[in-house]
Amino acid sequence: MMKKTRSINAIKNGIEIELTINSLKAYVNGKEYTLAQSPVTDGNEVAYVNLRFISEALGYQVHWDKSTLTATITS
Repeated sequence: MMKKTRSINAIKNGIEIELTINSLKAYVNGKEYTLAQSPVTDGNEVAYVNLRFISEALGYQVHWDKSTLTATITS
């Protein structure tokens, strides 16, 4: 019996990001990274991923304002 892999793949501006549901391993252009939090799913078709990791992998800057609980992403 083959085991299914539930993965998330994104490509933008030549940068390829590969994530797997419930795995702390991520790949950006083939280079392996360890995530602080694994991607998860709600059991339907919605996946939740680490916004900071995705944003920074694509070259954006992320600022977290703890006082207002606001994330700002800039290019």
